Amino acid sequence: MSLQKRDCGECNACCLLFVVHDESFNVISDAGQWCSHCTQGVGCGIYSARPPACRNYSCFWRDGALGEECRPDKWGVVIDFEEVPGYETRLIYFRELHPGALDGDRASTMMNGLIKDTKNFVVGCYVDGRKKPLKPLSMSEEDAVEFLEATFAHWKKKAEECGISLE
Repeated sequence: MSLQKRDCGECNACCLLFVVHDESFNVISDAGQWCSHCTQGVGCGIYSARPPACRNYSCFWRDGALGEECRPDKWGVVIDFEEVPGYETRLIYFRELHPGALDGDRASTMMNGLIKDTKNFVVGCYVDGRKKPLKPLSMSEEDAVEFLEATFAHWKKKAEECGISLE
C-alpha cells in the first residue's frame, strides 16, 4: 500500500511546536509560540520563502499515514519521527498541542501499538515539558539507554554544526 501525501491545507499545528531559525540562524519562532509568519487556520505568510526547517518538515498525517480524524490541528497531536544514524530504531514523537491531548484512548492505543514493532521508540512530548519515553517491548533497558545517548549525541552534533551549544 502506498501512502498518498497530502497538502497541509488549513492545518498549521507544526507552526506552534518548534524553534525555527532562518538561514542566518536568527530565531523566527520559539517552541510553544505561534510563528510570527503564521495565520492560524490559514497558513504561512512566507510559504514560498519559508526556512528550510519548515520546507523539509512533514508529519505522519501529511505523509498520509493517518486518517482525516488525526489531522493535527483538530486532534491536538502531531506525530513525526526521526532516524538516528547507526540504528534501525526510529524515534517517533507524539507532540501535544494542548494539555490533555495525549491522555485519550486514540493516542494511547497508537503509542502502544507502535512499540510492538522493534524499530519504534516512542516519545510522548507534553506541552508542560514532560517527556514520556516508551521503548520497543523487545528492547532491554540497557539498549534503550544506549539508543537515547546516541540520539542526544546526534542532536548535539547537528546543533554544533549550526553554531548552537547544547551544554
